[in-house]
Amino acid sequence: MPHNLAYVLPRAVLVLLGWAVTYFILTAISTHVPPAVVYFTGVAWVLAGIVCFGYIYKIRHDLGTLPHQQAAAATAKPATPPPTARERFYAALAEKTER
Repeated sequence: MPHNLAYVLPRAVLVLLGWAVTYFILTAISTHVPPAVVYFTGVAWVLAGIVCFGYIYKIRHDLGTLPHQQAAAATAKPATPPPTARERFYAALAEKTER
């Protein structure tokens, strides 16, 4: 649940701010705005937010950059990289000094 709130809450605030800016622009243009216009702009902002943030979520999911995907990748055992030339040199030097 906290992960869902951390994802949804900032996006909901952005949608509400967009709706508020639209409302203030409408009231600046006209002194009397019918409630249906305010409701319609709110619905438009909600739908735009769902589409926009849903698409961003899909892109992040496809790229593997979501937090739960990164945590799963971090807990997986990483492959051991091959030794570098310096590491091979010091290993060979250590073998010679042990003899």
